[in-house]
Amino acid sequence: MDWLLLLIFAYLFIAVAFLIDKFIVTKVIPEPAFYTVVISTMGLSAFVLTPWGLSWPSLYPAAKAALAGGSFTLAVFFLYHAMRSGEASRVVTLVGALGAVTTFVLSFLFLDQRLGLFQNIAFGLLILGGVLVTFETKRADQAQSWIWQGLTAALLFGISYTAIQSTYDSLGFSSGFIWSRVFAFLFALMFLIPKNNRGLIKKNLAGQSNLRQGKNQLLVLSSQVLNGVGFIILNYVVFLASAAIVLAAQGLQYAFVLILTLVLGRKLPGIFKEKYSAGILAQKVFAILLIAVGLVFLSITPV
Repeated sequence: MDWLLLLIFAYLFIAVAFLIDKFIVTKVIPEPAFYTVVISTMGLSAFVLTPWGLSWPSLYPAAKAALAGGSFTLAVFFLYHAMRSGEASRVVTLVGALGAVTTFVLSFLFLDQRLGLFQNIAFGLLILGGVLVTFETKRADQAQSWIWQGLTAALLFGISYTAIQSTYDSLGFSSGFIWSRVFAFLFALMFLIPKNNRGLIKKNLAGQSNLRQGKNQLLVLSSQVLNGVGFIILNYVVFLASAAIVLAAQGLQYAFVLILTLVLGRKLPGIFKEKYSAGILAQKVFAILLIAVGLVFLSITPV
């Protein structure tokens, strides 16, 4: 199944970008509002898809694109808030699993989308795997500092992916994707209304700020290139298959994040401070096996 391979590559790119973003929001740009504006502005690079189709939408498709773009911008904002205080692997897995459930429910209610037997089994395994890699009873009290931001991000991502799938049905992939990025950018401009946020932008663009350092600018650029490529591929898979399944498979991203954080945690423990007991690590490995089995069920028949 061609789109399954695309899904794997998309989450690999996004996982690497996610860890770079974790470093950025911790050490380079600690203000989520400013970085959200940066991300949304760079999203305008979607206009490179113009040769593959761009049409002026009527009111209803435009409203769906606006909902997809606006909810995505807000989701990113709350995701970066959660990333500042939460562990990278737990944040991405919680948001992915709950975002998938939200998308599944909304797609069922508003898009009349139904999954086949194997896809329902796959969905359940992917979600269960996502929950197991996040759940740690002894650390539940530590999660309170980021849990609500993560839950809000998950809900907003679910709304965004459901709306974007409906947008693709109306406008096609290229046009739908471009217009959703345009509305994401326009919505991000609202973060510039508060005077305090405008002050943060001036501060981060000042000559002595961390962002003005060449290596940090390279990190931001690298993150956005990887994230952009992965996000375009991911949205194309949504167009080909199902938004609910695509988000459920975000456990793939966690698997990549887990491996990378175990490596990076030795070199940058102040940022990727993830420590696992033998039992917790075994639980997470088992969860990844469930995700792998879920992907096998996905490959049996097309959605």
